[in-house]
Amino acid sequence: MDINDSGLPAAGEFLDMITPQYLADLMSWGAIGARTTESQVHRELASGLSCPVGFKNGTDGTIKVAIDAINAA
Repeated sequence: MDINDSGLPAAGEFLDMITPQYLADLMSWGAIGARTTESQVHRELASGLSCPVGFKNGTDGTIKVAIDAINAA
């Protein structure tokens, strides 16, 4: 919380369904990683968070999975 008090933006990768509920209000933005971009649960999580969320490319290196994730979220 000291980081937020100083005005420094914070970012991180959301890996599970529990911690984002506690951390999203402290984050300037978050990311859904390549291994979880295809997960429907993570797409739904991104849709419900109060901070901007980015999706990484798929594990095969293409951006189609990330575009599909954005459309689904």
